[in-house]
Amino acid sequence: MYRTLILAFCVATLATTAFADTVTENSGRVWNGTISSADDSFVVIQTEDGLELRIPRDRVRDISYSSPAATAPAAQTFVTPRYHDGGRVELAVWGTGFGITNGIFLAAVGGGEEKAYALAMLTGGALGFGVPWIWSEKRDLTDARARLMTFGGSWGMWQGLGWPYALFDDPSTNQILVPGIVTGMAGVIGTGFFTANRNISDGDAALITSSPGWTSIYWLWLAVISGADSGRFLLGSTLVAGNAGIVGGYLLSQHVDITRNDVRLINVGGVLGALTGGTIVVIAGIDNGKAAYSTIMVSSLIGSGFAWWALSPRVAAANAPDLSIAPTLVRAPENSDRVLPAMGMRLRF
Repeated sequence: MYRTLILAFCVATLATTAFADTVTENSGRVWNGTISSADDSFVVIQTEDGLELRIPRDRVRDISYSSPAATAPAAQTFVTPRYHDGGRVELAVWGTGFGITNGIFLAAVGGGEEKAYALAMLTGGALGFGVPWIWSEKRDLTDARARLMTFGGSWGMWQGLGWPYALFDDPSTNQILVPGIVTGMAGVIGTGFFTANRNISDGDAALITSSPGWTSIYWLWLAVISGADSGRFLLGSTLVAGNAGIVGGYLLSQHVDITRNDVRLINVGGVLGALTGGTIVVIAGIDNGKAAYSTIMVSSLIGSGFAWWALSPRVAAANAPDLSIAPTLVRAPENSDRVLPAMGMRLRF
């Protein structure tokens, strides 16, 4: 029985490997054609073969195009977008680890032996890669949407694993792992539905996924200095604070124009601020626990706030695409063997 299952899962693994081979085919693909429209979300291209391609902006690495001489119709502009499959790959890679983790949880819930764990991990890994890879094949899965979906699955699993400890004194293994499996799946699927047909940038995604960690840390600080000492209360309220951070990050992303690198620098500002506070605690010899904790957290707030203030003047400039112009040659529209001098422009997103 086990030999048959192992053989079947090996075949499934080979099948997912075959799917993975298409990554090389799709990554770095170059098309020639004409841009028919472009906005903040998609670039629509009419290829030389008569196909219409609608590609998410964050999956287009760069566009090289040339405007031929005045005698050539504008519609004959030649476009070379470079396409990458980052969002699809990220979801599939994350899904592999997510599937393996769920396999371990299911084997533990079922009280399985060593063979059951091995088979569950193999099945989970194969499904975790194959399902998102096939699902995303016909969908516009941007990098930002993929990051939000992977975050939704991870955060949902964390919530499911954490709440049993917050609600019960001594939860059983099943009471812990089953909610983790359910809420993890609900997180990734729910985020996929919520982000469908929404214009979410990389900066928006970074802001949404970074906020819950900070709100959880700051709430824990406030709870500790206010005298809260119940472990269950601290855990439950911190879980709620993290959820509030997700909502706050999303609402804030609707009112600010920020890039992913800006968010990363603001996070680094908070970390460096906390390290500065820790250094002050050591040098000043602060022995009181609440005072030391407050010094570190206030310094972290100052660091992230300073980073936000320092980056605010350049946010609009950071979102502007780079444009370079250089002489080039293009084919004449009426004769493919003839070339015309032109000024070429390169737009990099």
